Amino acid sequence: MVERQKVSDVPIGAFLSGGIDSTVLVALMAKLTPGSVKTFSVGFGDEGKLIDETKRAEQIARHIGTNHTQVTVTGQDVAEQLPQIISSLDQPSVDGVNSYFVAKAAKTLVTVALSGIGGDELFAGYPWFINLANYQRSASNRIIRLAYQLIVAISSWSIWDRIPIGKFSRVIGKLRGLKSFLTKFDREYQIFGIEGARRILNDNIKESSPDNSDWPITVADELSNSSPIQRITALLLRSYTQNQLLRDTDATSMANSLEVRVPYLDLELVNFVLALPESTKLYSTTRSPRSSYRTSGAKRILIDATRDLLPPDIDLQTKQGFGLPLAQWLKGPLHNIMEDTLSPAKVEQRGLFKHQVVTQIKQNFLRGYTHWSAVWLLMIVELWCREFIDQPDDQ
Repeated sequence: MVERQKVSDVPIGAFLSGGIDSTVLVALMAKLTPGSVKTFSVGFGDEGKLIDETKRAEQIARHIGTNHTQVTVTGQDVAEQLPQIISSLDQPSVDGVNSYFVAKAAKTLVTVALSGIGGDELFAGYPWFINLANYQRSASNRIIRLAYQLIVAISSWSIWDRIPIGKFSRVIGKLRGLKSFLTKFDREYQIFGIEGARRILNDNIKESSPDNSDWPITVADELSNSSPIQRITALLLRSYTQNQLLRDTDATSMANSLEVRVPYLDLELVNFVLALPESTKLYSTTRSPRSSYRTSGAKRILIDATRDLLPPDIDLQTKQGFGLPLAQWLKGPLHNIMEDTLSPAKVEQRGLFKHQVVTQIKQNFLRGYTHWSAVWLLMIVELWCREFIDQPDDQ
């Protein structure tokens, strides 16, 4: 896996976030590569100290013996480089900022970098695996299945569509997701959902949008008759991983003239892991999705196979996504950009969204009722339109 994809006639390194996937990848690179492996991580200083993993990444780099580079990204950095980031993405995306900065840092020393994308999908690293496995088990009970049907019926009442878009509306969306395994999966990772999106869109846009919200998920459901863990892996690889993670990473890395390779998605490895028993990837679905890797057994076979190369007790950590402190930044260095892009006048002029609903979402975010991703995605759409639609005629 690693040996095949580390072949290069130019300098090569790896992203090291501090999580299991990148740590295993770097440890194997160090074992196979004479000399020091170059690794890179992104941190956020005091602005994002609650999600900053750079100390852990630095400790891992010392244990393995890599030549480690740590870059601190501030909200002001994002504000200044947002036009370049939007331009590099080519299409509106809620993700991509973190990939842009780590790719920019890596390019200063290497031309090719290995990434741990795919490890969570193959080895049940996401909390969704436990949530959906528990749903599948409970839905097999006739009484619980009837209870789910009642909950779905009540939560589907149109009266709930009148409540402001925020935490409660997301709860309603998740309750509606109890309808089936696919709807449950679909609503585990969404920002507005089909109902929220229809409330935001202007009527002329809404009328031209398709009604079949299940279409992308049904197409991705290639292992519908397999075990829950295998089915989730296939769904993720054909949806979130393919359409967002890989696409955004490719776009932002190419913008920095960096080639990113993903050894976990090597075809032979994917086929091998899909054939493994569920217990090798997740042996306890009764635990909290936020349990440690050792408690839940997530990524069990990956950790056990490389344990002699890893720091002691690395499996005592919990899963932490490669996120950004955007909630803090949107109330600080990015606040003026948010106010500009989501002002009623600008939203109405653009004609995509209902400005009253957008203002409500922004106010709910500032009050702590709505996740930052809702505001950020609306901002990115407007900024993308400015970059790619509102270009002067002479460009």
